[in-house]
Amino acid sequence: MAGVLHISERTVHSHIHSILAKLNVHSRAEAIAYLYQSSIYVPPDKSREVGG
Repeated sequence: MAGVLHISERTVHSHIHSILAKLNVHSRAEAIAYLYQSSIYVPPDKSREVGG
């Protein structure tokens, strides 16, 4: 990810740590679970894709 964004790995780690702290979670897995449970992230409906 760092290479694609042209930033250091340390910067990516710092941003991820900041996001986890704001969500009050301790891991990326907890963050994903939190986003799903709170409906902040709703996965796209695959049945609505064109050609699917």
